[in-house]
Amino acid sequence: MKRNELLKLIVGVSLAAVMVISIPLISGCAAPTTPTEPTTPTEPTTPTEPEPAQELPTYHWRMTSLYASFETEHWMQGYFAGCVEKLSDGRMNIDVYAAGELVPDVEDYKACAAGTTDMASIWWCVTPDCPFGEISAGIPMGWQNAIEYDILKKWFGLDRLENEWCESTGAHLVGSYIADQNCLYGTKPINSLDDWRKLKTWAGGADSQVLAKLGVPTSLVPVEECYTSLATGVIDAMLYGSLPESEGEGFLEVCKYYMQPFVLDPWGCSIVINLDVWNGLSEQDQKILEVAVRDLSLFMMSRYPVIHQRVVERNQMIETQLPPEDVEEYIQAALEYWDEYAERTGSPLTQTAVQMLKNCNAFLGREIPGGEPVPPPGYEPVDPQW
Repeated sequence: MKRNELLKLIVGVSLAAVMVISIPLISGCAAPTTPTEPTTPTEPTTPTEPEPAQELPTYHWRMTSLYASFETEHWMQGYFAGCVEKLSDGRMNIDVYAAGELVPDVEDYKACAAGTTDMASIWWCVTPDCPFGEISAGIPMGWQNAIEYDILKKWFGLDRLENEWCESTGAHLVGSYIADQNCLYGTKPINSLDDWRKLKTWAGGADSQVLAKLGVPTSLVPVEECYTSLATGVIDAMLYGSLPESEGEGFLEVCKYYMQPFVLDPWGCSIVINLDVWNGLSEQDQKILEVAVRDLSLFMMSRYPVIHQRVVERNQMIETQLPPEDVEEYIQAALEYWDEYAERTGSPLTQTAVQMLKNCNAFLGREIPGGEPVPPPGYEPVDPQW
């Protein structure tokens, strides 16, 4: 028994001795660790200043209006200038000058293309040497309303054709817009072509030539003499501007009858800019000018129906209309003039513009000799369910 206890004591002591010896040995056999290099403190970095925002350029241009200062529609160019200033956050400013203030009004385009002025509002039919002037300004029966005008210019490409000519002569077409909805005014009612043939009508340009085909006598006295001429019977009717414009001129005091709109389609106008000035603008600033013209066009399209009605009610105007057979006779006389105009100018651009006009009217559902009723490029018909 004592022997067994002695053995247990020896074994226990032996194990304790082995552990005491082996622990340091095992620790000594562990893989040595690589001493780390002392870190060198880095210099504190100075935060970089952000790049200053690049200042956008500013502009100050001179623009001529196609209206005299006393005409009620002169404000349209001011509306356009205001849109440009607002869209550019005040960077792009336009001083608008009434017709004749800087250059003779028939030289507006020439002055802009030459750089004498920066911009101009143009009525193409009074622009010398313009091969499509009467079409773009409002050839008789060319379009019936502002929507049709927009289709011709934007979809059928009349704007593109105009700009090709503009850029070849030193300017750029920024955009087009409807100036006003013209009317026929009379001191006596006109309910047929026979009624009209008995009266002398103030009309000029293409309109006087179409009326001549219909046997309607015309006279073109100076505008400032029209009121007296109407009051005294020198003339009996006028193919003139919008109802608000005619009210402002005082013509509605003596003319109580009016007819719209087919007799004379809405006048089309354009805004052009000197080509070097245009090419010096960024794409963003070019877009600002284009959007401003578009805004003016949409504003004019929505403005006239409401304001015209107010003028009619205020002046107790009486509306007259021609019967369908007389309208058809008028249309045929206008179509004859289209071809005569293209032949007279002899310009390929004029012939192309007349064909655009025919195709557009045929597309709109009218029977036009030589017109092709094909959809314009990019046209997508609207789903009937909408």
